[in-house]
Order: sequence, then structure tokens, then C-alpha cells
Amino acid sequence: ELWEQEWDILFFAGHSETEGETGRIYINSQDSLTIDELWYGLRKAVERGLKLAIFNSCDGLGLAQRLNDLQIPQMIFMRELVPDLVAQTFLKYFLRAFSAGASFYLAVREARERLQGLEGEFPCATWLPVIYQDLEAGLLTWDDLLGIVRQPPPPKRSLLAAFCVIVGAALFVILVRQLGWLQPIELKAFDWLMRSRPLEKPDDRLLLVEVTPEDVNKYQQNEGESLPDDKLEQLIENLNQDSPRIVGSLIERQFEINSDHQRLIKRLETDDKLITRCFIGGKEGGIKPSPHIPAERQTAQVGFSDVIVDTDKSTRRSLLGRTAERENEYCPTYSSFALLVALHYLDREGIGYEMTETSPLKIGETLFHPLISNTGGYQTIDDRGYQIMLNYRSLGNHPNDIANRVTAAQVIEGNVEPNWVKDKIVLIGVTDTLRFSQHERNTPYGKMPGVVLQAHIIGQILSAVKDERPLLVGVSSVVGNLWVLIGSIGGGLLVWRVRSLGFIALLVGAELGVLWACCYGLLIAGVWIPLMPAALALIIAAGGTLVVYQVPQIRNRLSSLNTR
Repeated sequence: ELWEQEWDILFFAGHSETEGETGRIYINSQDSLTIDELWYGLRKAVERGLKLAIFNSCDGLGLAQRLNDLQIPQMIFMRELVPDLVAQTFLKYFLRAFSAGASFYLAVREARERLQGLEGEFPCATWLPVIYQDLEAGLLTWDDLLGIVRQPPPPKRSLLAAFCVIVGAALFVILVRQLGWLQPIELKAFDWLMRSRPLEKPDDRLLLVEVTPEDVNKYQQNEGESLPDDKLEQLIENLNQDSPRIVGSLIERQFEINSDHQRLIKRLETDDKLITRCFIGGKEGGIKPSPHIPAERQTAQVGFSDVIVDTDKSTRRSLLGRTAERENEYCPTYSSFALLVALHYLDREGIGYEMTETSPLKIGETLFHPLISNTGGYQTIDDRGYQIMLNYRSLGNHPNDIANRVTAAQVIEGNVEPNWVKDKIVLIGVTDTLRFSQHERNTPYGKMPGVVLQAHIIGQILSAVKDERPLLVGVSSVVGNLWVLIGSIGGGLLVWRVRSLGFIALLVGAELGVLWACCYGLLIAGVWIPLMPAALALIIAAGGTLVVYQVPQIRNRLSSLNTR
């Protein structure tokens, strides 16, 4: 039988005895065999995978010494004479424990301990079974006999390890954020959220008069001039016939006007409804207000049209007032063009404003809190002057349609409906941005003519005061960091609780969706809370926790493969 097939276990129950340095097993009272007579059959069995030999018979130490030369991995013998009841009891409990998953050594120990109950009748019963082992043999289990390779159970997932990963991910993202490295991607995420907001109606308090390329071709007299004085004079005269509440002109007139145009000069000198602009500029210089506006009237009738751009040259902030640190040779005023237009419009309705050095700008009952450098997704901006976030009116793919629009030629030729002008804010500006590129600005909605951008700023102020449309404010740095921590906690605890990689990926996507929904909803309500830092912390925490828990399992799997 030893030669016929492969065997995992060789078991003998019966009588045996030690003869010198060898042993003999008895088949019956007359027939017996020595180990030498079985030698080649046993050697072949070992070569084919024999792993365990059990001699549940008397006086087996002689058998052990001889069988040890065959290098059978594990063997069990009885030291002395063994009663049948002891031998049967040992075998029963050994096989029960071994087949249930206990290792070879633990199964033998448990079976020996179960013999203690027999020692009253059979003294030293627990002492009889003994293990002989080949020195190179490894740990033997029942699964080894069945050829089953079981994956080791996953290590217990420590909450402390997850906590360390969560805190580490949050601190890393917060540090990177404080350095301003996340600001570019956060601004892009902000633009995306802004463009995704529900559509709003155009502002019917405004009318845009555009100096189009066709108008320039039709009326231009001097190179670099968008609209000559006589046509500007006629345009404003025609508008005033329809009783606008405010006329805001972004057509610069920083030089003396020809004396032939006395009505335009007179209007610049005395018309309280006409607001013009100057441009502070930078190193290349600015644009002065018209010299025909008296100095004492310039503060109330002239506003600067400068806008603030971020590092990507896009305009997301509105500068309502500049600092009074030093005089500017181009702009004597400290208020922006948009703010002056809005204040004049509201003043006609009896809505005033208040502002002191210690309190924010208050128009009516609405407070305009100034932007600070580490607000929302901003970390490294220059926050000098009185800045607010620019809450563009959401118009989808048509941001220029913030109000009714007419061309300068239509106004000059008298082809405008009077009710489009009556009691409205009329803004005059250049939309021929190919020849007058200085009148074009980058925005989250793409390139936009300056007159349209000013309309968005004015509309924001009016809507906040009269329509309770929310102003856009950014959360403080502390709240932003807490938001990052929340994202990190969500990612880390997710992996700590869930074991399936596919389910983890699904839930990470769901959590990112929740972050987006929260940021989107808050933005609609007027609160800018950073999306990308929290999302990045979530992904890092989830990935880090996954690595912490998966590396030991991967190592165990590789070890199992090597063993196999």
C-alpha cells in the first residue's frame, strides 16, 4: 500500500516494542515487522509527500529512533505501555482539534491535556504521547494536508493608525494651502462652481450703450479715438431727453474739449447725473479725468475704473475704494466708478451710506465687509484697498447680456425705445476690444468688455441693497482648515470601516460628490468655502489609510505565494 499511491498520514494502532535501537510492530500475536522491512516503502511515501506518522502503540521510542532517519516531517509515539482507552481517547481528541484548524502542536497539546481525566485510573496518561519532528519541517496544519492555501486574516484595523493618517493628511494639505500652492487650482474650481450656478434674469435697471467696431468705423475722426466729441455730445444729449437716472461714461476725455462743443463741456462741469472715470494705472501710467470737471466736483463725479486681477490675470474681486496712503497724479478720487454710480442711483431713492475707519461700508441696511488676504480660497493676495468678491450675475454662456444693450449709433440716430432709458443707469463704453484691447478683461466667464464688467459690479451692489441678493464672502482661514479636516476624516474613516476596494472607490466618489454639493450650495447662498483642499485631503487620507492597512496584507500574500 505504501508503494501504490501518495499518502499524507501513516497511522498504526496495535502493539509495538523497542528492541535495542530499533522497534517492531505486531500485526497479530504471531506476525510482526521491523522498520527495516518497511524501509523502502516508507522512503517512497516520504518522497511522495508523507507528512505525519502516528504510532498509537506501546513502547514506541525504538520506532522513533529508526524512523527519524527517514526524515518524516512529524511523528507521534507513545513512551511506554499504553492502555487501549488512553490510546483511543488521545487519537479522538487529537484528530478533532487538528481537523478543526488547530496547528499540529496545539492539537497534540490539547489531546494530551484531555487525558488528565483518565489519570485517576491510568497514572501519567498525559505523559505518554510524544512528538518527534524533523528539524527542517515547518508548521503542519490540516489545510496543508488538503492542499488549501488560506489567506491570512486581515490585521485588526487600528483606529489609532487611521487617526494618525487623517491628522497627517489634514496637516499636510493645510500647510500646502497656507503656502498658497493650492490657490491656482482652487480658483479654477471656484470658476467652475460660479459657472454652474442657476441662471438669473438680466438687470432691468441698467442699459448698456456700446461703442461697437461698426460705430468706430462710422464715426472715428482721429486714430486711437473711439468716439469723437461731437458724437459723444449728441449721444449724451439724446439720452438725457429720455430722463435716465444716472449716465456713466467710460469714454475717457483727459484732454481739453474743442470749444465748439460747449454743451458737452457744460455737462461735464455741472451735470450731477453724469459720472465719468479715471484710471490709476501702474508703471505705464493712468488716465486723468476730464479737465473740464471742477476739482471740487471730481470726488463726487469721477471714479476710478481699475480692476484687480489674480495671478492668472482673471478678475474675481472688485475694488470699491483705494487706500489714502498717497495721492495719485491720475485719479484724485478714492471711490470706484461702479460704487459712485450705484451710490448716486440709490441716493435718488433716499438710500444713503455710512463708512468709518472702524466699521465696514454700509449702504442702506446692507454691510459690505472687506476682503482679507486669507479668505475662502485666497492665501497670498494683496488685500489693500476696499475689496469685495465679485458676485457675477449668472447668465450662463451669455455674460454680456446682463442688461439691455444698444449701440452708440442707435442712440445718436434716435432709434432707442424711451422706456429703455427712463430712470435707468446708462453705461457708455467701448466693446470694440480688437482695436481697444485695454477695454477688455479676463473673467471666470471668459473675456469681457470693461463696460460689461462694470455693469456686473454695479448690478451686484444694487441687488444686494434692494433685492437682498447675497454678497459673496469667503470663510475664514480657521473654518477653511476645519473643512479640510472634515474632508480628511471622511476619507480616513471610510477606509478604516470598509474593506472592499471597489466599494471604497465608490464611496470616495460619493464623498467627493457630497463635498461638491456642499460647496455649490453654499456658493449659491453667498459663501465661498474651498472645494479642492478638502477634496485633496479626503483622497490623501483615504489613500494613506488604505496603504497602511493593505501593505501588511500584500506582504502576507507574497509570503504565501513564496511558500507555495
